[in-house]
Amino acid sequence: MERKRKQRNTSSGQAVGRHHPRELLKEQKKGRVASRILPAASVARPVSWLVAGWVATIPAALCLYYVATRLAPAVAPAKLTTAAGLFVPEARRELAPEPVEQTAYVLAISIVPAVLLASALGIRGLGSRLQRRPGVVIALQSIAGLAQIGLVVFAVRMWVTQISSVYAYFTPFFLAWTLSLAGIVIILSAASVAAGWTRTMRSSVGAFLAREPRILRATALCGAIVLTAIALLPSVLTSNSVEMGPYTVVVHLPYTLGEFAAVLNGRSPLGDFYPQYSLLLPYLMLPVFSATGISTTTFSLAMTILSGAGLLCCYWTFKIVTGNPWSALLLYAGLVGMAVYSALERHDLPANLFNYYAIAPIRFVLPAFVMVLTAASVVAPERRKTVVLFLVAALAAVNNLDFGVSALVGCAAAVVLARSADSRSVLRHAAQIGLLSVAALGVVIGAFSFTTLLRSGRLPQAALVLSYQQIFTRYGFYLIAMPATGIHLLIYATFMAALVTGVILLLTRSWATSPASPAMMVYGAIFGCGVGAYYVGRSHPHSLVVVFWPWAFCLLLLCWESFQQLRLALHTRQRTQVALLCVPAVLLFAHCAIGYADLTHLRSPVRQWRRMQASAGLWRGVEDTITSEIRRRTQPSEKVGIVFPYGHLFAIRAGVENIFPFSHPGSLILLSQMDLAVNVFLDDRVTTLFGSFTPTFQAKLQSHGFQKIAAFPVKYPSFPTQFETWTRAAPP
Repeated sequence: MERKRKQRNTSSGQAVGRHHPRELLKEQKKGRVASRILPAASVARPVSWLVAGWVATIPAALCLYYVATRLAPAVAPAKLTTAAGLFVPEARRELAPEPVEQTAYVLAISIVPAVLLASALGIRGLGSRLQRRPGVVIALQSIAGLAQIGLVVFAVRMWVTQISSVYAYFTPFFLAWTLSLAGIVIILSAASVAAGWTRTMRSSVGAFLAREPRILRATALCGAIVLTAIALLPSVLTSNSVEMGPYTVVVHLPYTLGEFAAVLNGRSPLGDFYPQYSLLLPYLMLPVFSATGISTTTFSLAMTILSGAGLLCCYWTFKIVTGNPWSALLLYAGLVGMAVYSALERHDLPANLFNYYAIAPIRFVLPAFVMVLTAASVVAPERRKTVVLFLVAALAAVNNLDFGVSALVGCAAAVVLARSADSRSVLRHAAQIGLLSVAALGVVIGAFSFTTLLRSGRLPQAALVLSYQQIFTRYGFYLIAMPATGIHLLIYATFMAALVTGVILLLTRSWATSPASPAMMVYGAIFGCGVGAYYVGRSHPHSLVVVFWPWAFCLLLLCWESFQQLRLALHTRQRTQVALLCVPAVLLFAHCAIGYADLTHLRSPVRQWRRMQASAGLWRGVEDTITSEIRRRTQPSEKVGIVFPYGHLFAIRAGVENIFPFSHPGSLILLSQMDLAVNVFLDDRVTTLFGSFTPTFQAKLQSHGFQKIAAFPVKYPSFPTQFETWTRAAPP
């Protein structure tokens, strides 16, 4: 009898050791596992991944310091001294190359996480070999605690520096309030868990949700839609009131609208038109604008709807991660508050990511769809879902290389890690997903090339795909040096934490609620690192706001997982785990509270409706005059060149075909681009040009027989001061 009892206990212990602590809790509640077995079985080794990860931050920090101060200056390319000759003279004053900073960032997002993971693996292995020496385990636990203290000091230092020396995004009083609130919430939550209150509350709430699940799910979704609509009202601009918007919005609107108007006017990206922001989205939106027509109002509404779809993808992702629509709505509210933050405030119309259309609707929307599809594919890995996921990811990558490539890499990494149980399976799944990614890219590029060939009669010019990336990142056009310290380093630390935490949780199968949670940490971190390059190049305070969306996403996921792991540690009575989870939980909650508090800055829907109904009427007369001038000097469907803001929109209104291969005169940065535009005019035998031309452009036109015959002053919408008409004799 004694031998049989021992065999039963041994088999029970082995079975317990193979299960996740969350499953053990369920078994314990059902009476299938003895409570005395649970605490010992839930800790397989004396040094947990949590201890190892915090200790590993020390060598990772030293590696980051070495990369920034030693390695990057040694391997960075030499400063280009001949680049100025490539630019038009009017743009040369904006040259400010920063090759060391860009090299340091690339090394930091590639080497540092690898060092952090390798260090955590080595420390965990060391703890396993020395498990009979409790002094080593205690020492490692103490070092982990000191690393947490160092993180708190680092975070406070970054915020103080940002507020006092760089740019005050939030007031010190506001930050102190959120930190205090975070401490109170953590203490009350820990007390409620320790007292067993949450079990009663969970059972009561669960019974309530079980009665009316559809109504409650629909209510949460409606709440998310209403919150999204209120947050996005400032992004709706009308043709009558657009000139009353912030300067940043007014100046950049012609660039983005011009790319969609050019496609509607018959141009084809990379065939006979060279966009700056988007390759595929103008094609995808062509049926919409063909049906509605294109104007400031219709374009703004379309971009706002795209932004709303992207934001709601985040809500749906949180729903997949949490499994509860109300928890998803709670997380989603924090993300919305952070995403709509405006570094440039106005009383009625702030400038943010959503009315600066080059960011949210054009660059973020497809990665947002990739995000929710990645979460769905991780939870229910089906072949059809995976194929759709990587087709959409390929669309995002081809549409905009700046943000789309990181979205593709992020979803591939998340899927590979979520489906792999060991190192061998990681390599096997990586090969499969790599082939699938290449095939998806081939399909998307093939469809894009066929469409461009069908419309323009020529294949896309692949050599010009990276033209603007070279102008800004390689040659240093319009760049700004990065501050030595500030919250941009804290944002980088958040991405590294999300990446390493997600990888460890996936490889060890130790997530608290769902595999989607660590998988989306991996996706958000890799995508966020790609978005962070936007700020590294042009380190203006207004540019850092672009990173707030993925930063908030990673913060909220880390906060959610930390609280769930803390709850499990309290139930399993793992004192070390509880001690090491409290500090990051408080710190994460304090930063997430910033997003919730920023919801108080949302504009009143009534006031926004009145703003959209208002009419300044400052440009209406100018637009009518320009359209009349074009019609008076051209024939219907005639090929002309309109080098002016909204040039392709004016061509549609006047009934002519604008063959200017760019969306805005400000898109001409290199001399080769100006030569390309002039050659297009000559090859198509254009005899009439309209717009505003720089002295360099005027000299080139005069050298090819063009002459100015008329001009009148305008103030529309930024730098042009007059609208000119140029003609030349038709060639024989």
